Amino acid sequence: INSSVRPALVYRAMSGFTLRDRAASAASSGRGRLWGGVRQRAPRHQRQMMARSRAAAVIALKPAEHAKSRLGVPDPLRRRLAWTMALDTLSALSRALSQVLVVSDQSALESRLRRAGLAVEVISESGHVGMNPALSHGARTLRAQGFATIMACVGDLPSLRPDSVLRVLDASTAHPRSFVADASGVGTTMLVAHEVELAPHFQGRSAAAHHA
Repeated sequence: INSSVRPALVYRAMSGFTLRDRAASAASSGRGRLWGGVRQRAPRHQRQMMARSRAAAVIALKPAEHAKSRLGVPDPLRRRLAWTMALDTLSALSRALSQVLVVSDQSALESRLRRAGLAVEVISESGHVGMNPALSHGARTLRAQGFATIMACVGDLPSLRPDSVLRVLDASTAHPRSFVADASGVGTTMLVAHEVELAPHFQGRSAAAHHA
């Protein structure tokens, strides 16, 4: 734990990334079980297993012509890189969690993903233009399906592994909302919300926005 970050707890959760959580008390949030007439928190391992079983992920994917537009490479290579990064990210999430939802208006995206071996659900943006509105739309859809924990993720994490996803999820269980900053500490790669609104602020100086 790095105590220099106020008032956050910092966990090394993924190589090159940092999980930063507001030091919010679960007792004040009203969560926990009533044992012997006294409200106590469930053991950590039990909270982790509960979170895993009730967790789903949401990603908003741009059309290929707009994805990774800042890469200084030929257009066909840029599109291919964006697609393979998205596949790597979705593959890790799908192997770690029971449900992965993609929000995108790309035509035939779901069938294309299934041909790549990914059984994920794809829904339309339905007028929710932009990454954050799309993620919020997806989070509401997952809540309606009964998922208590929502993990929002960027779509370009080529080194992401299922065990890293679960480590992030497990580390986040003590707090209603947590996030994983990127290697620079400026952006955000993941945002996790347990039984609270997702409230995504991806893009730009999103780490500060999520930490506020």
